[in-house]
Amino acid sequence: MWALVAAGAVVGVVGPGAPTGSVAVDVVWRALFGATVALAASRARRWAWIAAPAVLTVASEPWLAVGVGAVAVAAGVLSVRLHRRRAVGAAIGVVCVGLALHLPDLGGLGGSAAVAAVGVAPLLVSGYRATPVRPRRWVRWSVAAVAAVIVVGTVVAVTALMVAWRDVTDAESAARDGLEAAEGGDTGDAAEDLAAAADGFGSAAGALDAWWARPARLVPVVAQHAEAVTVAAQQGGSVTRAASASAAAIELDELRYRSGRVDLDLLAAAAPALADTATSVGSARQALDDVGSVWLAAPLQDRIAELAALAAERLPVVLGAEGPKRYLVAFTTPAESRGVGGFVGSWAVLEADDGRLDLVEQGRAADVNERPGRDVRTVTRPSDYVGRYARFRPGYWFQDTTLSPDVPSSALAVADVFAQAGYAPVDGVIFVDPYGLAALLRLTGPVDVPGRDRRLGPDDAADWLLRGQYLETLDQDERADLLGDVGSAVFDELVATDLPGPRRLGEVLGPPVAEGHLSVVLFDEGGAALADRLGTTRPFPAPDGADLAGLVTQNNANNKIDVFLRRTVDYRAEVDPATGQVEATATVSLANDAPATGLPPAVIGSNDRDLPPGTNRLYLSWYSALRLEGATVDGVPATLERQRELGWYVYSTFVEVPPGGSVVVDLELAGFVDPGSPYRLHLPVQPLVAPDTWTVAVDGPPGVTVDPAEVRLDPVTGSTLRFGLDDRR
Repeated sequence: MWALVAAGAVVGVVGPGAPTGSVAVDVVWRALFGATVALAASRARRWAWIAAPAVLTVASEPWLAVGVGAVAVAAGVLSVRLHRRRAVGAAIGVVCVGLALHLPDLGGLGGSAAVAAVGVAPLLVSGYRATPVRPRRWVRWSVAAVAAVIVVGTVVAVTALMVAWRDVTDAESAARDGLEAAEGGDTGDAAEDLAAAADGFGSAAGALDAWWARPARLVPVVAQHAEAVTVAAQQGGSVTRAASASAAAIELDELRYRSGRVDLDLLAAAAPALADTATSVGSARQALDDVGSVWLAAPLQDRIAELAALAAERLPVVLGAEGPKRYLVAFTTPAESRGVGGFVGSWAVLEADDGRLDLVEQGRAADVNERPGRDVRTVTRPSDYVGRYARFRPGYWFQDTTLSPDVPSSALAVADVFAQAGYAPVDGVIFVDPYGLAALLRLTGPVDVPGRDRRLGPDDAADWLLRGQYLETLDQDERADLLGDVGSAVFDELVATDLPGPRRLGEVLGPPVAEGHLSVVLFDEGGAALADRLGTTRPFPAPDGADLAGLVTQNNANNKIDVFLRRTVDYRAEVDPATGQVEATATVSLANDAPATGLPPAVIGSNDRDLPPGTNRLYLSWYSALRLEGATVDGVPATLERQRELGWYVYSTFVEVPPGGSVVVDLELAGFVDPGSPYRLHLPVQPLVAPDTWTVAVDGPPGVTVDPAEVRLDPVTGSTLRFGLDDRR
């Protein structure tokens, strides 16, 4: 029997579990747990020998653990017919220790530990009751000693936290002040505030890690939180100290775009300090990840935050530090829709050389089309783009190169055709539509429309470019030049003006970038990583086990009628979270508010399609993770083209919407997403003139509920919904 009690201690020693986070202390706790359970089981009644392994077996996995538990239950049942021996009970206790320490993650804060406690409770309670009077006294003294350690450790932890709390709150406030000062360009105040934050975090860490606070590290659960708070304070001090040094070494105000250039020498001098801060942030992130534990309460995890640092490694290269860089600015208009938003009307080339930016070339899409070799030009990359859109001849029609809804794919196609037309290759592509130009006008101020007695500002530029110009008497050539002329005028002003600090730039450019009206794709590896981190590339969602509902419409009448297009989508999915099976319906309503008369043919005519004036002919594509089971157009069964693009299914058809009318497309879909995790739904946005109206409804089979608290937009993309469907409730 005593050998089996020792075996219980050994099973505890070699088993998993980190109730305090300290290896040595955790070994002692697990050994004490194993020996105690085995010893109690040796005195427990037979009913406890059956109940304890039965509870733990039900909660165990895989089948090996279930099999071992079943053997223990069988031994308990068999012992009913035999003479009760303490060694049999101790053996059952050892098995229960192994099962309890190897339970799977059962969710919640210490959920597995709670089940383990319930499982061994019959052995502990029954064993204590069966213990003679004198040994009971030793049991009570042992329990009292353990309780004393827990109480003292908890009191010490709370005391240390109260001592450090003021320093932590003051440090957090100082850090926020420092960040605000840095965003405003005041590096002096930023350095001072961040240094004060570092001192506050250091003082708090000293109190939390003092010798008199060490007993807290002996108490399960309490020790985990004490360690997490201490590490958070230490890393907060490390990061703010590095950030303070960076702020002191950098004159952010001087790093702004001034007099047509960025001082790359100042930027290069700032890079080491920024790199040190980035390293400090990375170390802090790793340290905080290392103290992660199932014992940490969610509120504490949510409040462990870090300061961020900007890296300056790639920006000098992007701005021409290692030689001139050329960036193609494609002026698009969603009045004639394409996958990225609109077709390319005009373009300009922006050159960066040693920090100076200049607009060196400009033209219309027609200029590219008219270059020699038009009949043999073709898009050669990426493969998905070529496979799906080569039939539309984007090499022949440069304005149509923006067919893919994946901005990086369309950027490669644009650059490919541009180079084949005989222009110098470019190092990146910038897409900007009238809404993006309107945002840039907030930086440059109003500009004159070349050749017109009109001045455009940020409040009226988009509306005039999309609608107003068509109400004025202009011939086709004049109108074709307008978007490019205004765009070039804006960029001429942009490269010549002094730009504000990073905070103001973020306020002005953040919304159009997030909404898809301004995108930047850089082709070299370092520049691409920088653009991705800044969120300017707007890639189409990649398959990741989630569902996707993506609507893309492309103008097929060669007119500007999409100003009058209104799209409404109703998406309803029934999800079985256990299997990942999804059955969904999508109802797409396309309304055309265009008149049949009163506007130029460039707006409501169909050009070479021979359609009645005011008709909107669209190439509709629905992207999904699911198979298409059936479709109707205005209630009539329809066969849609089925293809794959960007890792998704895509179903397409041409539709014609009469003036003042609408067309409804219904889709029946079915398939599977990742089982056993919350249902996620990607909703990629096509930036058009009128925002879409979406209704999304998600439900489950009987017994499955949707937790409203778990329905939220993805904080990064703003277009991914996450639903908490729980099949256990």
